[in-house]
Parts: sequence; structure tokens; C-alpha cells
Amino acid sequence: MLPGDLLGNYNDYISRSNPPKVQGIVPRTRVFAQLDRCLEAPVAWVSGPAGSGKTALVASYLEDQQLPCVWYKMDGSDADTATFLSRLGRVLQNLLPPDASPFPVLSSEYLHGLDVFASRFFEQMLTAEQVPRLLVIDNYHEVPLEADIHLVLAKSFARLPAELPEKPCGKLILLRNDLYANLCSFGSQRRRAQTIQ
Repeated sequence: MLPGDLLGNYNDYISRSNPPKVQGIVPRTRVFAQLDRCLEAPVAWVSGPAGSGKTALVASYLEDQQLPCVWYKMDGSDADTATFLSRLGRVLQNLLPPDASPFPVLSSEYLHGLDVFASRFFEQMLTAEQVPRLLVIDNYHEVPLEADIHLVLAKSFARLPAELPEKPCGKLILLRNDLYANLCSFGSQRRRAQTIQ
């Protein structure tokens, strides 16, 4: 039995990192084809009103296409880049063998070079053999628009190479509750991001 604080951390990890179970969902081939096209870009936005089925759509698509992914469910506290990268690092570390190098931890000396740190973090994610190349961030709308994490993600994925030796490069799917995808936060990514509404 785990002590209370460890059990809380474990439950938080499980609730954040597990894609939803999809059973009895009819494959939506037309929308799946749209997702295929969207994933030609480094960032795909899936946007719509709350309860419209964005999470079920992406989870069923990944299952149908047999695409492994790293699933991460955001909440408001992920507006802090250090918190987000720390939690995501724990999720990623759990996919690696026990003797693998740990994902870097964002400490105070890196705060002035946050973009560079995040870029290296995602490069390490892509080069780790056991980590899928696809990152799905669910509940992206939970993070306030003014949070730095939006720009950090945009710059990190803009810097990734088109491909790595013998591997496709990283892709990011963002799931957001709203009627229109807000691409302003992604600045230079705007032309490269693909949206499903």
C-alpha cells in the first residue's frame, strides 16, 4: 500500500497520462481522413464546444490507426511551464527502462533560457527509443491564454527537424473547448498548424 502523498501522486499521474477508453464508437472515416491530413503538419488543433466528442474522436482515431502516443491531460496549474514540463517528464520517464537517463528538470538557472530548455526537452523525447513520437495534450483550454506555455510549445515544435534518422518527427495534437481554434498563440506556427473544428 502506498502512503497518502505517493498515492496522490500516482493517482494524479494515472489520471493525466491515460487516454480514455473507447468502446462502441463508430469510426468516423471522413474526420479520420481530415486528421491524417492535419498530422502532415507538426501541430494539429482539434477544437469544438465542450462535450462535442473531441477526446473520443482523437482516442478512437489513434486506436483505429494503431498509433502509439503520449497522452497528457492538462489543468490550470500547467500554465506554469516548469510544472508542465516536470509532470510531462514524469509521464515520459515512466515509459523508459529504469536505467535510462532522466528527463531534465527545469530549475531556476534555466528560467532565462526557457525556450532552449523546452526545445532540448522535446528533442530528448523524440530520441528516446521507447517514447512515441506523438504527443496529445487534452484539455488545452484549461490553461489561460496569457500563459507562457503556449509560446514555449510553439517555439519548441517549430524548432524540431522535419524528420529524424529512420523515424518520423514529433507531432502535437491539442484538444481545446471552443468554437474556433485560437492560433494566435502559436505565432510562427500559424501557417503550419492544421485545424479540425
